[in-house]
Amino acid sequence: MANSTIHLIGSAMSLLAGVPAVVWAAILASTLTLTGVMLSNRSNTKRLRTQLDHDADQKARDRMAVLHREVYLNLAEAMARAANYLGKAARIDPAKENFADGFADFFAASAKAQLIAQPQTARLLTELTARYGEMVMRLVGAAMPVHDANINVRLATEQIDNYRADANRSLQELRQLGESGVPDAARFQALQLSIDQHMKMADKVCASRDAYWKEQAAAHRQFQTAMFAEMRDLGPIQSKTMAALRKELGLLSEIGDYEKSSLENWKRIDTQLGALMGKLDEKQ
Repeated sequence: MANSTIHLIGSAMSLLAGVPAVVWAAILASTLTLTGVMLSNRSNTKRLRTQLDHDADQKARDRMAVLHREVYLNLAEAMARAANYLGKAARIDPAKENFADGFADFFAASAKAQLIAQPQTARLLTELTARYGEMVMRLVGAAMPVHDANINVRLATEQIDNYRADANRSLQELRQLGESGVPDAARFQALQLSIDQHMKMADKVCASRDAYWKEQAAAHRQFQTAMFAEMRDLGPIQSKTMAALRKELGLLSEIGDYEKSSLENWKRIDTQLGALMGKLDEKQ
């Protein structure tokens, strides 16, 4: 058995020894070529995988940048609308419209922005939103005297219109009585008395309405003053938030410049507001 195995090995070695060197060179060259192809394919596969990963990462960053831009720009617009809404807040009838509805867009936009913002920016947005909520509640209280005065003016106007309408009806009857050619002293006197009474009541309510107008003007001035004070106090946190949003969007921003500009703008507004209130007081 052992001799048979040795004999087979010897035969195989003899056959290999008989293979020409040219053949061995060809086999070696083929082997090296195949190895090179395999190594090249492996390298190309690795580079392709790396490129695909990079492209996927870049696309993800691009999508995130687009999302940030859309959400943040929508937030800026909602913030501007909320500030503009404050200008007409005193004229809103609380029986027909909820004062806080005008800030719903801002609160919704802020909530979306907090989901994608960096932690520091998200904290600023949270604080800004809380400040807005507190401001809305305080301004609701500040606007109540204006709303009360508006109600009094409206009710007084309705009373005046009713009294004058009654006086006009009596006056029309008095004219018909005179045109009838049938004297009726008692009816004439009763109609004249009715006209006088209705006009006196209308004049009395007019005097009350004038007082309500003055109360409304004073309450409105107080509300405007309170509103500007609230917005001025909100300025620093709003400036920091806007600077943080600009930074995330890759825009140049300096918080110091924002705060300085905001402070200067509010000083100018305070000056103009004081001048306006002074002129209104002079006309009282």
